[in-house]
Amino acid sequence: MASGKSLAACSFVSASNLFVTMRIHILLSLVLILALGAAEPEKKPLSFKSAKNRFSFSYPADWNLQELEGGKFVTVTSADSAASFSVTVAEIKRGRDACEYLAERAAASEAKPANLLPEDKRAITAAERKFMAVDDGCLAAYQLEAGGKEVIQGVGVYVKRGQVFIVEQKLLLADHARFGATLSDLARSFKTN
Repeated sequence: MASGKSLAACSFVSASNLFVTMRIHILLSLVLILALGAAEPEKKPLSFKSAKNRFSFSYPADWNLQELEGGKFVTVTSADSAASFSVTVAEIKRGRDACEYLAERAAASEAKPANLLPEDKRAITAAERKFMAVDDGCLAAYQLEAGGKEVIQGVGVYVKRGQVFIVEQKLLLADHARFGATLSDLARSFKTN
């Protein structure tokens, strides 16, 4: 009888050890899979530089870039077209105020959007002007409707020696969580040369 109990106890311990061993192997396999997945290199952003129009920015490698009108209009768009970033370059009268230009541009548009940013937050700081190498700059945020969907649009107007750089970010409100940070990174990477 003692040997029967001993054999049963031994079988229980062996089955228990086997269960623990299998569990450890499964956990180690999951850790390995997660580690290999995390080790997948993140795609480095690409850089766009317009020597002719003297500006540059970085954008995600999986976004589509289109350059038109000899580089006077450049846009990058997410693969699903839910978000976009564009730069338009135009001439501007020297000494023209960026915030006045931005307000006139909005007033002339069909939608006539209201700038959601408080007036005291629209003009860029001296540090931002220095980083971007511009003489003046002004910001706007709009909430619009396009095709029955709500769209968020951020606009920056930057003036440098007779040129105006209009930087626009657009995304569907529903996709803000997916692309908001990416568009902010794109806007922060914009510089004039």
